[in-house]
Amino acid sequence: MVIALKWLKKEENLQDKRILLLTEGRAEEQQLVIIQEKDGFHLCGDYDQVVQEEKIREVVDNLNDRQEMVYQLVQERSANDIPTTYNDVAPLLKGIEDANRKARKTLTQLEKHKLIIGDLKVRNKVETKWYWIKELV
Repeated sequence: MVIALKWLKKEENLQDKRILLLTEGRAEEQQLVIIQEKDGFHLCGDYDQVVQEEKIREVVDNLNDRQEMVYQLVQERSANDIPTTYNDVAPLLKGIEDANRKARKTLTQLEKHKLIIGDLKVRNKVETKWYWIKELV
């Protein structure tokens, strides 16, 4: 089995002192991200997962206030296994003209940023799009 350590560089979207641990051998190749702290090495996770989390964090950092507020609502509701619709978002948009339209628009923007996923559901003969947080691979 071959083990290699490699410092992660800025072009790999990780801008800190984490280390990429590569293993090759008879078993499946693994790429893990580790960090050395005062009390030893700690596993940060699988390389692909860590990079995906960094990309999501970067997109979230660039959201405007309304998008960030709606994203947090969808996160909270998804954590409780509850879908979010524009009707759930509209009351948060107080003082905005046509809050329902703005709620739909904001949810669509978050979906385009690939932060949430939408699923069209029919309940009581009414089509409604339900939104959830997009799960990591």
